[in-house]
Amino acid sequence: KVFVLFQLSHVYSIIGKFDEAKMYAEEILKIDQFNSFGIKLISDLTDHKESLSIIYKMENMINSPNITKPGTSFLAFCLGKAYEQRNDFSKAYEYFNLGNEVKKKITKSLLPQISLIKDDLMKCFKNFKFENLSKNKDDRKVIFIIGLPRSGTTLIEQIISSHRSVYATGENEILKTVVHQNFYNGDILDQNKFFNNIQSKGNILHKQYFENLNKKNINSKIITDKSIENFFYLGFVKLYFPNSKIIIVKRKKEDTFLSIFQTDFLSPFMNWTYDKNEILKYMEIYSELINFWKGLLPNDFYTADYEKILDNPGSEI
Repeated sequence: KVFVLFQLSHVYSIIGKFDEAKMYAEEILKIDQFNSFGIKLISDLTDHKESLSIIYKMENMINSPNITKPGTSFLAFCLGKAYEQRNDFSKAYEYFNLGNEVKKKITKSLLPQISLIKDDLMKCFKNFKFENLSKNKDDRKVIFIIGLPRSGTTLIEQIISSHRSVYATGENEILKTVVHQNFYNGDILDQNKFFNNIQSKGNILHKQYFENLNKKNINSKIITDKSIENFFYLGFVKLYFPNSKIIIVKRKKEDTFLSIFQTDFLSPFMNWTYDKNEILKYMEIYSELINFWKGLLPNDFYTADYEKILDNPGSEI
């Protein structure tokens, strides 16, 4: 029953019927007063500047002996956002920091593997001559939107997909899936498989990518893909998606860092986000690889400046 109530609350929230959404979330807490998902639904629908009641309820929950470590982390991020809404930045930081500290203890960072993947790709593509190779292409196109987490890629996708001919697929993770299925053994690129394949005109990645989309009944000629890990695979994009466009989203590093620090991510890939030093290290890895691709493909990227778009959307868009 709680699951059904959660779904109803979530759906009503999406369609803008907030009173109904809040009613179903309150029903969840009647069944389970320590249900952190239920209180988060209510918190998201509450103007915390007007009332402290939900904040006090969440603080009672987080201090309860019944709370689990995942529950503590989850509620800490909720409380951080609530106090930020009240402009109480000291309390907000306290809870964001708690959320990150607890989440770090109960997850495993993949940053060492991420660094190895980056090094492996740079070794493989160093001195690569893209102009000597070409793959078959058709009229279906992908607009790859690349950026750090919380850098504005969602905004850029919303702007582009507002055109009636463009379909937004969000973080579909298909590119990573098909690249690894064909050319990777674990986290290591099988260079023999890759170099053997690029000599042919056949375009296996393009074919499999769109087959995956077709399974989801996505048949648009132009789609957007803003998957977080796509920045690894821009060399493959150049080879196997010759009709594609690549947009690099740039946002001030300090704002991106803060937004990452304040976010409770779901994906295990994002487990590096719960340590400040690892956030900085990931940002270095990302920048190093993006600069590497730009050096190899200087004319293949468009840069979208997040701050400029917010400040002057008329001229930037």
